[in-house]
Amino acid sequence: MAGDDEPVPVIQRSWYQEALTEPDPLRCLQLHARNIVRMHTRYAELAEVLRVGAAVEPELRELWQLGHDQRRIGAAIMVDALLSKTALKPGLDRDAAIDQLWVLTGSDLYRGLIGVCGWTVERFERWLGDTFCDQLLGHRRRDSTTGPV
Repeated sequence: MAGDDEPVPVIQRSWYQEALTEPDPLRCLQLHARNIVRMHTRYAELAEVLRVGAAVEPELRELWQLGHDQRRIGAAIMVDALLSKTALKPGLDRDAAIDQLWVLTGSDLYRGLIGVCGWTVERFERWLGDTFCDQLLGHRRRDSTTGPV
């Protein structure tokens, strides 16, 4: 559920491939945060409607579950791409990394921090990229314009 009408799986889109193939693991996660935010900008409100509707409508429950399953597959693909570049932070195995990335890419965080707490999209994207890097690699990302964070 990329948030638009194109009949192209997310993993085949150029912006997703850019993150997967980025050789620098910190930049890879920064790009992944950007991509997640772009999808949430288009999809987060629909995700909430699906979440609420899934409680009472079997068809919506199936669609809601499909979205979760696809996001988990995407998390596994991203973690595997990351593992091809570097090791995860000490004590973190592949399965736990997938779990963490799956949770962090959910629309609840986006809606909560932007819609309830009043964060800007830019602040959320930076926080998400930093959180990906901290939780998966044990350090913050590097910003191409300001150097190490």
